[in-house]
Amino acid sequence: MLSSRLSSLLLCLTLAAACRDKSAESSSGDVVLVGESASFRKAVAADTALVAAERALASGHAWQATRLLAPVLRDPARRTPAALLLGARAAAGWDGWSEVDKLLRGQPWLGTQFDGAGYELLARSALERGSDTLAAAAYADSSLRRANAAREKATRTVLLARALDRLNQRDSARVNYERASQQLRDISDWLLLRAAGVTDDSATRARLFAGVRRAAPRERIEWTDALARERSGDLAGAAARYERLGAMASAFRLRLASATDTAARLAIRGEIIQFLRTKPGTADARQAVEVLDKTFPSLTPSEELLVARSANASGPVGRAITAYSRALSAPEATPKDRLDYGALLIRAGRYRDAPAVLEQVRAPANLAAEAAYQRGRALLLGGNGDAARSALRAVAQTYRADTSGAASALYLLGDLATDDNRDDEAQGFFKSLYRGYPTSSRA
Repeated sequence: MLSSRLSSLLLCLTLAAACRDKSAESSSGDVVLVGESASFRKAVAADTALVAAERALASGHAWQATRLLAPVLRDPARRTPAALLLGARAAAGWDGWSEVDKLLRGQPWLGTQFDGAGYELLARSALERGSDTLAAAAYADSSLRRANAAREKATRTVLLARALDRLNQRDSARVNYERASQQLRDISDWLLLRAAGVTDDSATRARLFAGVRRAAPRERIEWTDALARERSGDLAGAAARYERLGAMASAFRLRLASATDTAARLAIRGEIIQFLRTKPGTADARQAVEVLDKTFPSLTPSEELLVARSANASGPVGRAITAYSRALSAPEATPKDRLDYGALLIRAGRYRDAPAVLEQVRAPANLAAEAAYQRGRALLLGGNGDAARSALRAVAQTYRADTSGAASALYLLGDLATDDNRDDEAQGFFKSLYRGYPTSSRA
């Protein structure tokens, strides 16, 4: 959905913009970042290890910075506020948010030193981990109130807006997104989209959309409008826009949520089933199955068969297995469905259940050969080596005319003989393979 995608993109763009705004080197030759307080720079300059770590961080080597700081942070005499803040910045560079919290949370100097930079990192950490949105809002607000540089204030305004957005305080979030867009011009379009996404009033959304100029963010306007309508309770309007965008699973979900009678819900159920029939195995079909399961927990065998075939391609494997177990009584179930069911059971590690399913595949010959081979594999993986070898020999004998099944069986038999140090026997299987089936990929 738009919200999570834009959150990640927005943060990346904001950080990229901040990195582009590195200042020139200071008089001592140390690279510093915009927004760093004079007191922080002075504290860093006093310790050569901190200088080296900051240079590594400014060069994009966050993990190297963390390693350089490790001995400093282990020494109580050198574990200063500046060292802790620099360590947290380095950890943020490699997404070590738990390390950020460990270094900064509860530090008594957060509100009095470095212009609230520690609070900013704690806000980012809480947002990235989704751990405590209330804490994120509090940290973001604390960092914003202590900011001095204009871009620093704008960046922290975005953090506050994101936290308010997650708390569903949409009006306040909109004000902050829009305010930040006036300062962060390089990502202003994305911020206007975020502002529109939390706006209930369609006229205000239209005004915000009109301010979006660049091509890439303009492509997200329809998606943002659909999201805003959904969040404001206009489910019918949101469903119509999702359908226009081709996001049928979202459209089905919202239409079901607003349907008021059984007949309407059953009609939507029929549309979902038809969608699975025409778009099986797609990502949208997977989401449509989730909508179907949530609303209609009991499906007919024929409906389960459509779900099974789609989930077999798109996942999840567990849902496909459940669907096949309910669907094979459907009149339209085929030997291929049984073969696919058995193969899924092997994928899921249910080796003892797979053979009984696979041995039901008797025709056509090519499917029967593949099923017999897979049955041998299941027996082997389930720990029944003798039965597996017997089954694989039967495949090579019974389905001699099937290149794929017979060649695969001979190859596995040769491999097993090699593992048992029966090299002469292994050579015999391999010779039978390449002489009998020279066109096989195994040859």
